[in-house]
Amino acid sequence: DRIGVGFSKFISLGNKADLAENDFLELFRTDDTTAVIAAYLEGVKDGPRFMDVARRVTREKPMIVVKSGRTAVGSRAVSSHTGTLAGSDAAYNAAFRQSGVIRADSLEEMLDYSRAFSTYPLPQGRKVAILTNAGGLGILTADACHSIGLSITSFEEETITKLRQRLPEAAGFYNPVDVLGDASPQLYEYALEVLVDDPNVDGIIVLVSPQAMTDVPAIAQVLTKVIKTSNKPILCNLAGGTRIAAGEELLNKHGIPNYSSSERAVASMKALCDYSSIKVKEHTAPVLMAADREVARKIIDDAIRNERRTLGLESLDLLEAYGIPVVQSRMAGNLSEAIQVCEEIGYPVVMKIISPDISHKTDVGGIKLNLMNAEDVERAYLTMMSDVKHYMPNAQITGVQVQQMVTGGKEVIIGMDRDPQFGPLLMFGLGGVYVEFLKDVSFAVAPINDKEAQHMISSIKTYPLIAGVRGETPSDIKAIIDTLLKVSQLVMDFPNLMEFEINPLMVMPEGKGCLAMDIRLTLRKE
Repeated sequence: DRIGVGFSKFISLGNKADLAENDFLELFRTDDTTAVIAAYLEGVKDGPRFMDVARRVTREKPMIVVKSGRTAVGSRAVSSHTGTLAGSDAAYNAAFRQSGVIRADSLEEMLDYSRAFSTYPLPQGRKVAILTNAGGLGILTADACHSIGLSITSFEEETITKLRQRLPEAAGFYNPVDVLGDASPQLYEYALEVLVDDPNVDGIIVLVSPQAMTDVPAIAQVLTKVIKTSNKPILCNLAGGTRIAAGEELLNKHGIPNYSSSERAVASMKALCDYSSIKVKEHTAPVLMAADREVARKIIDDAIRNERRTLGLESLDLLEAYGIPVVQSRMAGNLSEAIQVCEEIGYPVVMKIISPDISHKTDVGGIKLNLMNAEDVERAYLTMMSDVKHYMPNAQITGVQVQQMVTGGKEVIIGMDRDPQFGPLLMFGLGGVYVEFLKDVSFAVAPINDKEAQHMISSIKTYPLIAGVRGETPSDIKAIIDTLLKVSQLVMDFPNLMEFEINPLMVMPEGKGCLAMDIRLTLRKE
C-alpha cells in the first residue's frame, strides 16, 4: 500500500500436489486484469512444457522470475522443502533466456522490474540519456549503464543547442546532462522535455540529489507531469533518504516508482530494454536434421547389450551417422597393429589411449602428437602405456586410437548433460585442454534452432578468437552451427544419452568445415 503496488492475483502453489506454475501461467496469459507476471520459483514440474507456455506468455506480457536454489546448498534446501529436483542453475538460465523470461536476482529486483513494466512504455532500443544535478551521481550511473549493456547515447546537435539556450554555462550539455546543484524545477522540466524529443534517446534516467537549493517536491511534480505524457520510459532516482521523502511520496501517489539507487534504476531500464527485444523476437522451430538413425540406434543398443555405459573414440561412427565430419581414425589393439594402421593412414599421426575409465587423456599421458614415423610410434606407444599404468593402474585399456594429425584449426567443445528438469542441456566453448581452466562456456536447452546455435557461439568471451582477431582468418562458424544442430537432434532422438562431449571439434578457417577429433558419451539403460 505504501508504494501503491497492486496485485490482480496472488497465488501460493505450496507443494504443487495438483496444479502447478504452468497451469496458472496459461490463466494469466489471457487475464485482462494482469499486465505483468511475477513469480518466485523453487523449481518447475515440467521443464519443456514450462518453456513452451512461457514463450506464449512472454509474447504478450512480461514475466519476471526469482529462482532460488542457485547454489548447491540452496538446491538441497529446495529438494528438502518441496521434494522438487532442483536442476542446474545453468539450465534454468538457458531455459529462461530461450523462453523470454526475465530473471531477477532478488525479491527486491522482482518488484523493481514489476513496477517498471506496469508504469512505463517499452523503449525502442537501448540508448539511454542521463539527467542529473550532481556530476558524480551521473558518472556512477553512466558506469552502471555501460557495465550492464546499455548505451550512453550521443545527442543530436539540435538537442545540444536547445540545452545551451537555457542551461547555465557551467552545465554539462552532453551525456550525462548536468543541470547543476541549484537547478530549479522548471530547468529540470525543460531539459527533460528536450531529451524526450531527441530521436537518439530511447529511455531516460533522472537523478535528483537534494542540495541546499533543491526543491525536491516541486521537481517530483514536474517529473510526474512529463512522465505521464512521455512515450519513452523515464526512471527516477531521488537520492537522499528522509530529505527526498516528500518527493518520493508524490511520485508513489501517481504510481511512479522512485528507485532508491541509480543502480536499481539502471537494472530496471535494462529489464525494459530486454523485454522490448523479447516481445518482437520470432521463435522458429528447429528443422529436423537428416540422419541415419538406425545405424546410431544399433551402436547404442550394442553398447547397452554389452553393458558398456561409457563410450569413447570407438563411437565416432555415431557422429558420422548424423553427418558430423570426423577425423580419419582407426583402432589398434597392440603395438604392431598400431604401426600398421599408422602406415595406412599416413604420417604425421596422433595416438590416443582407449579406456572407458579415462576422461582426461592428457592428464595421464594418454595422447601423443605429431608422430612422424614407425620409430616415433613405437616410442610413444611404450611411453603411453607406462604413463597410463602409473597414473591409473586399475584403468581398463582396450587399445589405442590412431588419427591423422590435423593442424591449422581452432579447438572448440560441444557437450550435453541431461538436466532432470529441462532435459538435454547443450554446452559450447573453447575446447581442448583450455575448457577446464577458462570455463568460458554457454548453454542452451535442446532442441535448438540456428539462431540459438549462433547465440551459443557468439556469447562466449573468447568468441573473437573464433571470429578472427587482428587479421586472423575467421573460423568456419557455419560448420559449428551445423554441428550444434546435429548434436541437438542426436540427443533429442536418444533419451538414454546422459552425457555427451565432442572435445575437441577442430574448426578450420571459414569455408573449410570442421572435424570431430574425440568423443565421449555416457548411456543409461532404457
